[in-house]
Amino acid sequence: MADKQEKIVFVLVCVFAAVPVVLGCLTLIAWVMERLFLASFNPAYIPMAPNTALSFILLSAALCIAACSVSWKNRVAGSMLAAVLVVAAVRLFELWAGVEVGIDRLFISAVNGSLGGIPIGQMAFVTAVSFIFSAVAIAFSIKEPNKSISIWVPVAFAGFVFSVSAMILLGYLYGRPLGYGGTAIPMALTTAIAFVALSAGVLCLIAGRQVIERREAIEKLRAAEDVLREENRQLKDIEKTKTLFLSMVSHELRTPLVPMRLGIQMLLERTRSARDRETLGVVLRNLLRLNKLINDLLDVTRIDAKRLTITVSEQSLENIVREVIALEKQSALENKIRLSCQVARLPLLKLDKDRITQVLINLINNAIKHSGTREILVTAKESAGEVVVSVSDKGRGIVEGDMSRLFTPFFSITKPYGGKGAGLGLCVCKGIVEAHGGRIWAESKLNEGTVFSFALPLNRKEGVA
Repeated sequence: MADKQEKIVFVLVCVFAAVPVVLGCLTLIAWVMERLFLASFNPAYIPMAPNTALSFILLSAALCIAACSVSWKNRVAGSMLAAVLVVAAVRLFELWAGVEVGIDRLFISAVNGSLGGIPIGQMAFVTAVSFIFSAVAIAFSIKEPNKSISIWVPVAFAGFVFSVSAMILLGYLYGRPLGYGGTAIPMALTTAIAFVALSAGVLCLIAGRQVIERREAIEKLRAAEDVLREENRQLKDIEKTKTLFLSMVSHELRTPLVPMRLGIQMLLERTRSARDRETLGVVLRNLLRLNKLINDLLDVTRIDAKRLTITVSEQSLENIVREVIALEKQSALENKIRLSCQVARLPLLKLDKDRITQVLINLINNAIKHSGTREILVTAKESAGEVVVSVSDKGRGIVEGDMSRLFTPFFSITKPYGGKGAGLGLCVCKGIVEAHGGRIWAESKLNEGTVFSFALPLNRKEGVA
């Protein structure tokens, strides 16, 4: 597709460039054969100058080369443009300094005479300026326009030449000599036509390249989107496989834990040896820990699959907090931590008691692990249409880089007091709280402590999330 468009642009540019080439060739033939009407199309109008004709041929050739995709275009086209710039610059120097250098007779020695008092065969001032602008515009068009300056410079310069030439054509059309130079050396009619065509060719080249570049960019973007779409599909398949695997493994692991736990509990009841009871107690605690880990793993898979269900009913969050504090107080004492609560009177909330209890236990256990030998405070209060529950510790805090990853699965902070968790508890807490229509967050300062908070809406609609 891009090759086809490049060919179309090249053909259009060559069509526009053919106009100044034809006019330039006719002009040179006219001067050689002394048939100047071929260079003016009207005996009353001055003919195009020979150096102007040759400059048009060089510029048109450079424009066609600029539209090609060949490796040598910069060198060849640059040489042609340099020749035109030298001719135009020398002519401007002649007009400015009033010095005859003979640039007009460089190619055709018979340049002389006048028409109605106006010298013929000499390049006009506006023509020389237009050649410089056109050469600069084509020079910028030779390379691919990958910067804004490479686009707007040729557009501005070619647009200027097009506008000036069009005004001069209108001057000829309406018989207004002031429009094309008056009694000074004016731009010839054929020169104005050639400049209009040449500048149109430059603008066509720039516009065509922009269209091709944008189409190629769109095609690349679409290809990238297809790749991303395929990779996203593969990731979803992998995610489904992972969720299915974790769910299956979790169920398979949990099945033998139940009889193992019951068996150890029976042995504890029958055993009289203190040493055996201590050993069985260690085994039981690890079994319970493993059971909790498996339950968290199951909850994570449900959250990922958006299948975490909650069954709400009217509950007293105040009572739930106090029950959890009583349940976890012994664990806190064993770790030499003071666990206390400050709970205001709260309205009844529609929530899943077991799930909210699970959230509180997870947060308090985390605080026990990370607070060293200080205290933990649990607060619950009503604020702005929500009930906010916070668990504060006086531990070493969490570094800022870890804060954004706290609630992601399998991310765990190494405790300053040793050990590292599985990184599932906070992820499960987040899923449960959000299933209630609430939110959860953390605030921490190094060496001062951490506060985990979650908020539940006061008017949650009853249902299953």
